[in-house]
Amino acid sequence: MAKINKKGALDESANLEMSVMYRLKHANILRVKESFWSPDETGFMMLTEYCPFGSIQRQINARIDNKKAIHRNKNFSPLLIKICLHDILNALSHISSKNYIHLDIKPDNILINDASDRYSFPRFVLADFGTIRIL
Repeated sequence: MAKINKKGALDESANLEMSVMYRLKHANILRVKESFWSPDETGFMMLTEYCPFGSIQRQINARIDNKKAIHRNKNFSPLLIKICLHDILNALSHISSKNYIHLDIKPDNILINDASDRYSFPRFVLADFGTIRIL
């Protein structure tokens, strides 16, 4: 949920995050489908696309814990790493072209979507625009 100030409005960073996420339409940026106040009006929520495999960090942890992971082998294949880098660099290029900079790129903020649109390879999407800044 977004941060609310004492006057009941979104704080500046939450407002920027929400407005930027609505403006940045790109296949490798997490899509916001809807936004609304929580039922008790204590927070603002964004409904985003579903990424069934979670984050890269979740996949790393699953490999460490020997739990279900996106692929059965212990490591990401070189091809999967190339696809991830390609997707995230595409997202960053798009963000930069709109005069923004994402300041929180880490495995927790790279989500893995399903493989429905690319010959059984997943689509990687960048999330968490809470620290985004205007260039």
